Amino acid sequence: MTQDFKPEIKLFLIVAAVSVVLAVGGILLLRGEPSVRSVDSVSSIREDMVSCTFDEECTVVLYGYCCEKEASAINKKYENEYLHNPDLQKPENSPKSCLPIVCDYPDLDAYAAQCINKKCTAVLEPQENSTEGWQTYRNDEFGFEVKYPKDDQCDLITVGGNSWSFGRINLDVLDAEGFNLEEYVDDFVEKRSQEPYSWTFESRQQTEVNNKEAIALTYRAGGLNRLAEVTFVKQGENVYALGWSAGVFACNELDIFPQILSTFRFVE
Repeated sequence: MTQDFKPEIKLFLIVAAVSVVLAVGGILLLRGEPSVRSVDSVSSIREDMVSCTFDEECTVVLYGYCCEKEASAINKKYENEYLHNPDLQKPENSPKSCLPIVCDYPDLDAYAAQCINKKCTAVLEPQENSTEGWQTYRNDEFGFEVKYPKDDQCDLITVGGNSWSFGRINLDVLDAEGFNLEEYVDDFVEKRSQEPYSWTFESRQQTEVNNKEAIALTYRAGGLNRLAEVTFVKQGENVYALGWSAGVFACNELDIFPQILSTFRFVE
């Protein structure tokens, strides 16, 4: 003769069964793909996603909208979620999709992920390619010369009396306005951080250009929050600015910019 379970035992068995189901479900969820965050959650995670203490915490990724993707860097602990969430891979307010066109993305192997000012940053590593056979542009009025490669898609062109470009690489000779180099860059950053520019500056680094003191900035500008870089060096009453901005690259600009910069020098 069988005997019914007491109510207390039945309740215990039900609770135990529910607990097992929840535990198994939780394990399966953890093993599944990362969940897609809401818009508000995506916005709040961006700052944490690039925070760091050491270089080893960072990894290089592609970031941007459509063909305007650029090399960027994030904290490795967010890499899996980043790769599975398209909203994290582009600036806020970007269109949902773009036309299926062929894009020339930067080579991520050419970059190193570094922790600069507690922020993961993609830094272009020095290239070993020789500048042998490059053409030389010399300007006696402003006392400088620079080399650039012969390219079917791009040529060094004069944009104005004191401005030149090679694809998306620019060289400008600017009036120092009585400032020394540090003061000029301080003034530049302050003005470009305000309206109508509202640029966001990501890093500032003391460097050299052919043994001359220089300051390099990386920043984001424009409606699509494009990454850009500029290096300032002062000679006499002028400041010389060499830089590039992200966009549709036609001449391998990102890879050759450090080489072009290394050939810049002042002449008598």
